[in-house]
Amino acid sequence: ITGTIAVSLPMSFLGACGAVAYKMYGCVLERLRNFVGKHCQITLMFNNTDKHYDSILDYIGSRCCVETGSILASTKPRQRPSFQDMLATWLGGKMKTPNLYFQPDIQGFASYFWWTDEEGGRHKIWLSRQVEKPQFRSDSNREKRDPETISLTMWWTTDASVLKNFLTTGLKTMLKDEGTGTVDIYVKHQWIAMWTKAVSREKRDRDTVILDEGLADYVVEDMRNFFSTKTADWYHNAGIPYRRGYLLHGPPGCGKTSFAQVLAGELGLDVCLMNLSNSDMNDDDLAELLRAAPAKSMLLLEDVDAIFVERAASADKKRGGGGISFSGLLNALDGAAAQEGCVIVLTTNHKDRLDEALIRPGRCDVHVQVEKASQEQAKRMFWRFFSKEPIVKIAGTPTGTITTVAPHGLCTGDSIMYKQGKQGLVTAENGMDADRSIFFVRKLDDDTVALYDSVPNAIQGGKTGLFEISEGGKGTKLQELSESGTHFGTRIPEKQVSMAKLQGYLMKQKLLAEKEVKRRRDNGQFELQDESMAEEERQIREEVHRIASETAVMNVHELLDAKKDVVEVPVSIYDHLRRVGLHRFAPAFEHYGIRLKQDLREDVIGRMEMWDPDLKVPGTQRDRLIQLIKGDACLDGAYDLADLSVLRDRFLATYQDTGGDEDDSCEQAGNKRDAASTVPLPRPVPLTRSESAPLERRGSETASQPLPRLQLLRASSGVVEDKGLKLLDMAHLFQERLETNGKTDVSIWQLDMHFRRYAGDPSGALENCSRLRRPGSDRTPEERMLRPATTFQLLRRIGLESYAFSL
Repeated sequence: ITGTIAVSLPMSFLGACGAVAYKMYGCVLERLRNFVGKHCQITLMFNNTDKHYDSILDYIGSRCCVETGSILASTKPRQRPSFQDMLATWLGGKMKTPNLYFQPDIQGFASYFWWTDEEGGRHKIWLSRQVEKPQFRSDSNREKRDPETISLTMWWTTDASVLKNFLTTGLKTMLKDEGTGTVDIYVKHQWIAMWTKAVSREKRDRDTVILDEGLADYVVEDMRNFFSTKTADWYHNAGIPYRRGYLLHGPPGCGKTSFAQVLAGELGLDVCLMNLSNSDMNDDDLAELLRAAPAKSMLLLEDVDAIFVERAASADKKRGGGGISFSGLLNALDGAAAQEGCVIVLTTNHKDRLDEALIRPGRCDVHVQVEKASQEQAKRMFWRFFSKEPIVKIAGTPTGTITTVAPHGLCTGDSIMYKQGKQGLVTAENGMDADRSIFFVRKLDDDTVALYDSVPNAIQGGKTGLFEISEGGKGTKLQELSESGTHFGTRIPEKQVSMAKLQGYLMKQKLLAEKEVKRRRDNGQFELQDESMAEEERQIREEVHRIASETAVMNVHELLDAKKDVVEVPVSIYDHLRRVGLHRFAPAFEHYGIRLKQDLREDVIGRMEMWDPDLKVPGTQRDRLIQLIKGDACLDGAYDLADLSVLRDRFLATYQDTGGDEDDSCEQAGNKRDAASTVPLPRPVPLTRSESAPLERRGSETASQPLPRLQLLRASSGVVEDKGLKLLDMAHLFQERLETNGKTDVSIWQLDMHFRRYAGDPSGALENCSRLRRPGSDRTPEERMLRPATTFQLLRRIGLESYAFSL
């Protein structure tokens, strides 16, 4: 017993001491942990019950330098698909490629990553994951995940602002990225007055909608200013309803709806598309929809003139007692219960048909006219279709040089527009802003160039005029500004061709060029300089653009087949008479005060007999002049100006029997030409290159030569025989030499007389066609002077000149 006690007492004492020591260790450790956690670190926890949990992990995996050693990939969508997407999936339709999301594989132990804030500060953040025990679930909850929490920790600081800033930045960035690149379009629900997401469209870049210079920038800045906090406060303080309306008006096909989509994409707005012609929707539904529109959205009402003509609904709408009334629309737009904080965009083809109450300030504050294409717009559209656009890989290494991702295909002397990329900002040595600036290229090698401010400096090289980029530039595009595009723009009549028609025409030329390249490739006529697949595709693409750009310039007449709208402009009496070959009487009319077409009245017929003997004696010219003064309809066809397609088609129809054989036609013309003509005809000369042929690149010795015209005509017209191609080439030249800015001032009568004079001689008709273009403003003072007929001239006309000497 004594021995047992002697052993047990020390052991009990030691056990008690150990228990006390263990308890004290736990207390000290807990206090130490609390001390460290309170004074040496800061921890932020985020669990997966929050719907944005995956967005934070996506941000860590994609924007931070993670040191976990492994990454998890997932295709689970972060946004709920629309009803149309789910319906397409259920019906077995095609599914688009899912997006990939990458997250760090976070283990139970702590890993870390580096995060750089907006001010450039670099922070080391530790993260760990705690997963609760797996839970038993029913079949309906099987897809739910086990609860888990991630902990973000920073050591040796107690300032939580960095972690809060990290979480805020990550959430904003990922939510913005999820919406970046798409515009959500909402429509009315089929049965009830509420919005439902119809589809998500890719955002359209501002450059894809080519408007007049500065128009897009003005509207975008105006709308951005409206959504600013400062403007919202001003509206509130001034007691003005916080809403703004825009009216886009102009001819159809000019890009009004596309412009609205660009505005929504630029400002990150949702589009609520309103169909006012829906007979199932009444005034109450319209008001409820406008009130329920998402915040910071665009309410788009298209073709308002097709629904309401002045204050009445269109007569062809069988509403059967339903539909929207005009007063209901006005009240919904700016009534007492109208929506605020969004913009309303109305489009119309006919602004003059709309009631003033609908388009007054307060409902439509900004009126934007979207017109047909100007020559500048046509030029920019051409460049967008056919210009090279090499992408910058790195700029400024070494200073002043630009390296492209792939061979750029540019030559020394080419002009380019520097289109700043979104990924990399550019800093020039002199602080110059390069975005949208025009430079000239000096080719250093196949994938390296330098940019200069002028062609001579680009050819010379050196430091003079060099755009010295010090850093940045990744993702920037160098858009080539080709001479063909400039020439194409000058051949388009100002404000007479819609952008939709222009785009369709350029697309047609591209498809024809692809067909021609495919034919040549199948026949073994297309020589490849490199057998690699990537190089072959690049050569084919460049050849397609090369053929398409040249045929687009040559076949502009296809855009101008339709008759132009007649615009009343002052016409000189000389040009008026010249259309029907009576311009020799112009000095007489001008001498007696009739200088414009508008001054010509029927009472002149009785007075003009005293001005010239030929106007007193009945004859062909006098009869034609009287018909012209009276406005006889029989002269309408001859008096009208010929458009470009008529010039070409009449030339082909007149000389189709000659087949373009210049030698034979010249010999035949000698027998048929009027021998009494007082104007000597020049000897036909060999045809030179067309005015529409692309100009050679300035300062470039390695620029590719323009394609032969006959090859271009064969690709675009389908004509195969050489004689037919030669005649077609002459017809194009005839058309181009009589053209001025897409128009011609040659009448049908002049054209027919010209072809009669050079019957069977296409070369003579072509080489002397410039005589048809002489306007009255080019006459000399002697030609403008009235020269009365002498007695000798009068007697000579009737064969009695011998009596003139006895008078």
